[in-house]
Amino acid sequence: MAQPNWVAVAQAFQQIANQVALVPIKVGEPAGQHLQQQMMPQMGHMVGLLQSMMGLLQEQQQRMKQQMTQMQQLMLRMQQHMQQQVNQIAQGVVTLTNNQALLQMRLHNAACSVNAPLQYPAGVMVAMPQPHTRLDLIHLTANNCQVVAAVLALPDLPHNTPVLQRRKQIADFLGAPFN
Repeated sequence: MAQPNWVAVAQAFQQIANQVALVPIKVGEPAGQHLQQQMMPQMGHMVGLLQSMMGLLQEQQQRMKQQMTQMQQLMLRMQQHMQQQVNQIAQGVVTLTNNQALLQMRLHNAACSVNAPLQYPAGVMVAMPQPHTRLDLIHLTANNCQVVAAVLALPDLPHNTPVLQRRKQIADFLGAPFN
């Protein structure tokens, strides 16, 4: 942005001051009339400078307004991005909390024998066709696997998924070793 020519403004004011000092007071003439006539060219120059300065200030104000709008938009995008990150972190915390809640059950199931009772997450009612032992898990049918997976709220597998893969999904969730 072009800055006002402050040197020219100062010189114009100095010229006005010098002219005022040189103006003699004439008898019979109104006191300001002679001064006004002498000062008209300088005043026109000053008005021009002031108008130029006003134009420059208005341009600067417009640029600042545009920059402020851009900054507000940038801050809004940054806020939205930060909110997305906070949401992702919150989801990660929920996942960790859920996994931690299942940890004791998984540790028990990982260490138990094939005939020992399996543990299930809190709130899950163990009923047929749910396997009570790892041996039961090994003998689940594809249809029974789908029922158990639904009870455990596991992700759906494609319809043509082999029964071994369905059993493995349940075993992985429960923490039961599956070969």
